[in-house]
Amino acid sequence: MAAVLLLAACNKPQTQSLNERYKALETAVYKALDELPTTEQRDSAIQVYVEESYALLTENLNQPYSDTLFVSLYQLLDNEQRKFIFESLEGEYLQMPEIQQMKQLFDAEQATAIGATYIDVTAEDVNGGVHSLSEWVGKTDYLLVDFWASWCGPCKRLIPHLKAVYEQYNPVGKLEIVGISCDRDSAQWQTLVNNQQLAWPQLVDKSGAADGAYSKYGVVTIPTTLLIDSEGVIVLRNPSHEELEEFLGQSN
Repeated sequence: MAAVLLLAACNKPQTQSLNERYKALETAVYKALDELPTTEQRDSAIQVYVEESYALLTENLNQPYSDTLFVSLYQLLDNEQRKFIFESLEGEYLQMPEIQQMKQLFDAEQATAIGATYIDVTAEDVNGGVHSLSEWVGKTDYLLVDFWASWCGPCKRLIPHLKAVYEQYNPVGKLEIVGISCDRDSAQWQTLVNNQQLAWPQLVDKSGAADGAYSKYGVVTIPTTLLIDSEGVIVLRNPSHEELEEFLGQSN
């Protein structure tokens, strides 16, 4: 039923603007999410919403509002979908500042995908001391870089899983973790680090600049994690905690 509602919303008359058609689809999915009783049904409705929104976008590329719609959908699309849109946008739509910024982040993410050699970056510790990622690469079998923030709910929910793998694999020299926060409030960041008793090195990147850690790794959402082997090659990007534990458990 939810899928039918969403499809009907998407198939509004062509006389409506792209903005109006997308807003109808968005309204339908919010309504469906309020009414559907199970997680599976809500997940299904979200999947249909993403598919139909993407179809709506691809059918109306380089039309008024297509750039804005791409910005709205960006975090819901996979890399192949993002790549297609970037390659298909033209002229003023491609030159929109938000599109250009996302393209830079997308290119950085591709440059630091699985199989790529890590990029060395610097960030500050709590005392203002500057450290490079290269200080830890190769010191253990693997280095997990955790991009996070103290105000980020999903980041905090990841902490127990990070603690578990750290306590299991760090003492035997198999794993080090380096946290790179984007916190602006140093006191809040340090309080959480202390309260959670995070034993691994903690750095913060406040720059937001093109040469900052977040920009160089194309980090759009947090938490973002990367696992780097002793040779400096990125072997996992955003693994689930189950995938990370399985990988470390199987690695010699």
